[in-house]
Amino acid sequence: VDYLFTDKVTSPEHLQHLYTEKLIYLPNHFFSKGHAVQKEVKAPTYDYPEPFKFPYKVGTGNPQDNRCMAPAKKGPKKPSIVFCNFNKFLKNNPQTVRSWIRILREVPDSMLCLLENPPTGVV
Repeated sequence: VDYLFTDKVTSPEHLQHLYTEKLIYLPNHFFSKGHAVQKEVKAPTYDYPEPFKFPYKVGTGNPQDNRCMAPAKKGPKKPSIVFCNFNKFLKNNPQTVRSWIRILREVPDSMLCLLENPPTGVV
């Protein structure tokens, strides 16, 4: 992911150096807990781990390098763009899914990265 849409409460400006993504701050917004009700999600903390070491430098990644960890046989070999939707799966209603399908069909060699569902959310 090259960019992260966030807010200054969730991602304080003084901690930008801990992110590999470029932060785009939204005004008048605060991240809702959403996934915090799931036991797999750790409670919020200001104790941040060391940044994950990627095989590329910040700002130099591209969609060809980051295929959202998709298996080699899935999706385009060299995507033109990688869209991401990390909303809770319950927010992906039929209209939203149809919209993503339309976008993927209209943008050649694009792919969509979704948040993985926790085991408790999968039937």
